[in-house]
Amino acid sequence: MTTPRKPQIALTSKAAPFVIRAERAGDVTMREALLDACFGENRHGRTCQRLRDGRAPATGLALSAVREGKLVGTVRLW
Repeated sequence: MTTPRKPQIALTSKAAPFVIRAERAGDVTMREALLDACFGENRHGRTCQRLRDGRAPATGLALSAVREGKLVGTVRLW
């Protein structure tokens, strides 16, 4: 039998906590800035983005991860 290994990542106060909650109207500006930082400001011209234009995500499937008042993650499923 294999002996369980200890995790190599130590959890610190900086690693957590964060909250995952339903996306709010106030998250839009922060979400767009986060996505620009991750995918570049030219992401709006890509086909995958154009397919989303004018469409709302599925009900209950637009989520925000927030830590200390700052958006640190987002997921929107169509």
